[in-house]
Amino acid sequence: MMRMSIIKLSFAVLFLSSCAYSDQLKVPSSSEALLNSHSGNIIQQDGYYYLFGEYRVDNTDWRTKNLGNNQKITFYRSKDLKNWTSLGNVLDLSNDKRNFELERPKAIYNKETNKYLLWFHLQPNRKFTRGIGLAGVAIADRIDGPYKFLGMYQVGQGHQAEKSVYSTSVDQKWAKLSDKFYKDFMPNGQEIHDLNVYTENNNAYLVYSAEEGYAVQIVKLDPTFTKPTDQFVRVLVGERHEAPVLFKHDGKYFLISSGITGYRNNTATVATSKDIMGDWKTVGVFPKSSNSNDIATTFGSQPAFVFQCQSSKKFVYVGDVWNTSEHFKYLWQSKYIWADINFDSNNLPYIDSNSIKSSDKVCN
Repeated sequence: MMRMSIIKLSFAVLFLSSCAYSDQLKVPSSSEALLNSHSGNIIQQDGYYYLFGEYRVDNTDWRTKNLGNNQKITFYRSKDLKNWTSLGNVLDLSNDKRNFELERPKAIYNKETNKYLLWFHLQPNRKFTRGIGLAGVAIADRIDGPYKFLGMYQVGQGHQAEKSVYSTSVDQKWAKLSDKFYKDFMPNGQEIHDLNVYTENNNAYLVYSAEEGYAVQIVKLDPTFTKPTDQFVRVLVGERHEAPVLFKHDGKYFLISSGITGYRNNTATVATSKDIMGDWKTVGVFPKSSNSNDIATTFGSQPAFVFQCQSSKKFVYVGDVWNTSEHFKYLWQSKYIWADINFDSNNLPYIDSNSIKSSDKVCN
């Protein structure tokens, strides 16, 4: 049995260099421990919101201390997105000799096999080496685990993509560079960095930053959702994206992603396609505001995940508000921002200052 602890969350408004809001997820104690969940996602089931996320701790001297940092996946549940119960860690790779860096865990459910899957980005030895970027996967019979680590993959070893969709809005030098990485990586498989998972009609897809961040790739998973197939596409080739989040609204697919500036915020963009493996095109920016800094920083956030409320059917954007103070010393104290997603007259998604709410209000 996992040890359970109740976390009651107090919410406050923070001004993040402009007017962005951020939930302060704290345990009411002298230590003021934070809700330890980053870059994760939510599954809704049996009246609960189940939250998976990265485990982070003070990482000032990570090579010798706190080796569990970014090596575990935490697990919480809530009835209202405000009061959370910690159910411990559903996956712990801190004792694996390969010393993985584990990022962006995403949980999905396979109705056909009645299994729960966790997908996540892995870097062996905590090194971001060109051409090496892995997608790890774990499986469980229950949403709360235990999860068994099945293995890790790169995509399309020795295979070509089914299509390459080039951007027409960027310097073509970037597209040529992307092509070079794609061809160089083909023998060992395409690298996978920031990833997300999308499920629809008993199918599942990984979407991820690829080719050293100069393209996005989308690969279809096998029917068990435990391994990638060789069906993959290259899209937005020549554009620079990370932190991808994919969802569907009114028959169109949307991809929200950030630019590549590490933990420093930038302007998230919107790309769309009528076919998930089709001709994706960037069509605009995600944040709207009269304040240029709100747009430049996406209200102080980077995309983590989007979920649709079962009750109201609203789409909710959740972004990581990275704490980069003192040379990233307090990165582990980073929080989430929660916002209703609006759709403009062209049916394109956006958030503005009125969208941003405390977490318990977004599904109302």
